[in-house]
Amino acid sequence: MVDPTSDIAVPRRICVVDDDEGIRDCLRIFFEDADYDIEEAQDGAGALRFLESTAHPWVLLLDRSMPRMDGIEFIRTLIKRPDLRQRTNVVIMTARGDPLDEETERLVRPHIFAYVNKPFHLDALLDTVERASAHLANSMLTE
Repeated sequence: MVDPTSDIAVPRRICVVDDDEGIRDCLRIFFEDADYDIEEAQDGAGALRFLESTAHPWVLLLDRSMPRMDGIEFIRTLIKRPDLRQRTNVVIMTARGDPLDEETERLVRPHIFAYVNKPFHLDALLDTVERASAHLANSMLTE
């Protein structure tokens, strides 16, 4: 994909991080049909292992609530890892209606590209992921 506002080639890579296998399967099929490279992880620890194993930039669709390492704990860990943070854009998925506490929101918000609520509309999710991909490509050029 080429960003329509520039000639930058935008990577089409997404890692779906969710403990619900059905959600991962649905999103894998949807994004494969949209010509994305897909990886999956069951929790934040799996996503960290994956990011450590690759040098490519990735958009993460990250569930907020998961066992072991949830989305917020993942973000807290990512903040301490600038080597991973600079090539990762995070979109938080959540079915939770409760907001984060003020301190957590202040800490993690700058490291989240967008929030999407479950259930989500796939076309809107695709648009969000495409914007996150373009933003990631642009930010990597300026560093």
